[in-house]
Amino acid sequence: MAPSQVNILLSSFPGLSLPSTISFSLPSTSTLSDLTEKVSTYIPSSVPFQSLTLTTTSNKQLLPSPRLVSDLISYNDETTAPSNLLPLRLSVPIRGGKGGFGSQLRAAGGRMSSKRKRNQGDDNGSSRNLDGRRLRTVNEAKALAEYLAVKPEMDRKEKEERRRRWQAVVEAAEKRQEELKNGDGKQKVDGQWMEDRDEMNEKAREAVLAAMKEGTWTDNLRDVLLGGSSTSASEGSGQEGSSSSEESEEEEGDEMQDAPAQPGSSQPSAAPRRYIGFDEDDEFMSDSEEEEEEPEDRVVPRVPRLMRPTLHIQQRQPRFLLERSTRLLFSRPEVVSSQSLTTQLPTTQLRSLSLSTTCRAKSSELVDSVLPVCCPGCGAYAQTVEANEPGYYSKTRKQTRRLLSELQEREADESIREKAVATIQDVITEADTIPKPRHNALLENATGTLSQYLEKSQSPVQVCDRCHDLLHHNKAVSAVSPSIYSISAYLDETPYKDNRVYHVIDAADFPMSLVDDIYDELSLQDQRSRNRRSATEKYSRGRKLPTVSFVITRSDLLAPTKDLVDSKMEYVRSVLREKLNLSSEEFRLGNVHMISSHRGWWTKKVKEEIQEHGGGIWIVGKANVGKSSFVEACLPKDSKNLEKMAELVERRQAESETTNQQNHTFISSDGLLPPAPREDLYPILPVVSSLPGTTVSPIRIPFGRGKGEVIDLPGLDRGDLAEYVLDQYKRDLIMTKRIKPERYTIKPGQSLLLGGGLVRITPLDPDAIVMAACFVPIEVHLTKTEKAIEMQAGTRPYPGTSIVKEGISEIISSAGAYDLKWDVTQSHLPTSIEKAIEDKGIRPPSLPYKVMSTDILIEGCGWIELTTQIRAKYLQHQDEPTASFPQVEVFTPNGQHIGSRRPIECWKFTAKKLTSDRRKNTSRGRQNVGQKKRTQHSAKL
Repeated sequence: MAPSQVNILLSSFPGLSLPSTISFSLPSTSTLSDLTEKVSTYIPSSVPFQSLTLTTTSNKQLLPSPRLVSDLISYNDETTAPSNLLPLRLSVPIRGGKGGFGSQLRAAGGRMSSKRKRNQGDDNGSSRNLDGRRLRTVNEAKALAEYLAVKPEMDRKEKEERRRRWQAVVEAAEKRQEELKNGDGKQKVDGQWMEDRDEMNEKAREAVLAAMKEGTWTDNLRDVLLGGSSTSASEGSGQEGSSSSEESEEEEGDEMQDAPAQPGSSQPSAAPRRYIGFDEDDEFMSDSEEEEEEPEDRVVPRVPRLMRPTLHIQQRQPRFLLERSTRLLFSRPEVVSSQSLTTQLPTTQLRSLSLSTTCRAKSSELVDSVLPVCCPGCGAYAQTVEANEPGYYSKTRKQTRRLLSELQEREADESIREKAVATIQDVITEADTIPKPRHNALLENATGTLSQYLEKSQSPVQVCDRCHDLLHHNKAVSAVSPSIYSISAYLDETPYKDNRVYHVIDAADFPMSLVDDIYDELSLQDQRSRNRRSATEKYSRGRKLPTVSFVITRSDLLAPTKDLVDSKMEYVRSVLREKLNLSSEEFRLGNVHMISSHRGWWTKKVKEEIQEHGGGIWIVGKANVGKSSFVEACLPKDSKNLEKMAELVERRQAESETTNQQNHTFISSDGLLPPAPREDLYPILPVVSSLPGTTVSPIRIPFGRGKGEVIDLPGLDRGDLAEYVLDQYKRDLIMTKRIKPERYTIKPGQSLLLGGGLVRITPLDPDAIVMAACFVPIEVHLTKTEKAIEMQAGTRPYPGTSIVKEGISEIISSAGAYDLKWDVTQSHLPTSIEKAIEDKGIRPPSLPYKVMSTDILIEGCGWIELTTQIRAKYLQHQDEPTASFPQVEVFTPNGQHIGSRRPIECWKFTAKKLTSDRRKNTSRGRQNVGQKKRTQHSAKL
């Protein structure tokens, strides 16, 4: 039975000067219209009731209607029995929508959180003008329009310059021909002799044609290929034509020697010549000195062989001279005999394209037409002569055979270029018109078209056979490392005013790969002092000195996370100051970077620094420290800017007039740097390999539309410990990932063997217990000292895997005794004391012992962190000799490849991880029960 009265609880909101809850009652026969009228009586007159919303607790809005109020009671809660209580809610509807206050607030917050770029004004490119277009789009379109406006004038000047160069080439060729006709000496060509020679050729040609018409002739080419005599004619006919042909050939051969033949002299019969309008044997500039034999060959530039056309095609002479002169300018060195040097044109000797004298042989047509000047992987000059030298391209390789066809296919399609230009014009035309349906639609279309055109116009370049073997088979011959003086000579030939040297140092054996006296050897700017007014640029003899930055590569080998590696930056700076003899009070050392090319740590910062600096970026370091990986990770790459891509399109259009890259590359005979390649959208980066000496010659990679280039230099000589290791284990010496070492306890009378006898570490103190954490990728074995000596000498078998070569035991010697002289007690405190210091901030108490440590460095391999504990009274006198410190002696081949440094203390990262894992894996034991819990439990019983 429905109740006669309905009690209503109305919840209001602040601001109406009403209580939070209003209670009143209505008859059960009242309608919703009566309810809204009753509620409106409680609302102040200043607030219209139509601006408020009356809802139930189930968020259903109530509007004036003939529906009964009693119906809402069962609707409000259908799971329970009907009651006479009806809760209602009075609220204000939220106004707004798209573009309301919420949207404006979010937009303002986004602008406040955006970061401004350095060296730029207010970043208002995202704002819109009165037409509703982004200012960034309008500015890009205007800049491109200005660029295309001045482009015709630039093209006109370039065409005039090109026409002037070709005219100079034609004039030089005509002048040379005139000198040959009317000159003095052995190079003089008699005009009457030339006319007689042409007449003789014409007669021989007519005789051959007459014999061919009569049908009495032989296939001389078939006879030559089959090895038969080419002077025999068919029986019964053609004798006269053959004899006249042979006679003309003999006379021509005498004239070609530029000296009359002696009567009665016998000359071998030459193969019959096939006349097609040109004389193929045109070496008429030789003299009698060619008959003298000399044992040596010399490399001289290729010279054109001047050919004289027959009388009926002499109108082609200017074009012929132009082609031959052009071939002279863009030709490669050719190996010719010394006896013919007198017949060559005087010119400057070009640089050899191989690394040894055995490679100075005649280049094949494949190298001249298809292969690059230098291998992009190692920097060696391309050659097809010596297979064991860098830069060798095998003609039988499948990739080499396919390179010519790819070279033809990579020529840019004219339709693609026209489409790209048309798309750019559309962007410019619509820059000031109606808004586009989608933001940057035409720009994205233009960018995609330009990218397609640039990809197709890029040369299909491949690496040499040596780089191919390194990438796919991990085998090759190491190149000879240059000296520091060679690196200085490269720097002296820099084409840039602003230069910066990035000295790459390996983190595995830091600081053993640091080049000593690098400031003096390379004439670099001294480290800047702490004085804020100190000069940022220094000059010497009118030349701006290069700056230097130190890059510690493979920093991910030190710690598992980026933050932990960052904590070692101050340690790295302090060690560098010690090695460079720089005072921390006088000199700043802000040019140090710790990067990881493998994980991408801090590479973006270095990349921005290179992009901002520009000019010559020289990568210097010892062999196998990660220079090529640094170039691959930190080379500035930017392909999304429309203006840059448009400029590259214009460059491709200009370069398409030449046949290949070699045709517009000049090799200087005095220069050490290779020719600079063109800037590509996707450049080929140097080959990254674990083999020391992968880079043979400087590799130049331009960037930033001519703003600068990165030059990857060959690695300096580094102690090669791999010479004493078997070939199958040489790769294992390189630490490619972070080592999680095991800590060994070297007790008195024991020694530590590394690599089966490659390195032996023996403590000299008979009472000291040394802890060794080995951060090396080779096998570690702990044994007695007597056994270790026998294993290293080869008289006792090694229980594990030995990686050393046979006979190494004869050259094993001591590398020296190293002191454990650095105090690391604060890093090895007991857990209770360390926690008390961390939680309560108390002062560390004085302990009766000291923990001394040092790091033993193995060049190119890793390090061993050694620690030992001694009594504190031994270090009370600071002026005692170093013999008071514990010492260890290290034995290696020839006593080399070992160093020491202040401990970097990377073992504590591993120790914390081991402790955490041990706590997680250990089962939880029985917990103590307090007195209160025991009392409660007893009360329940």
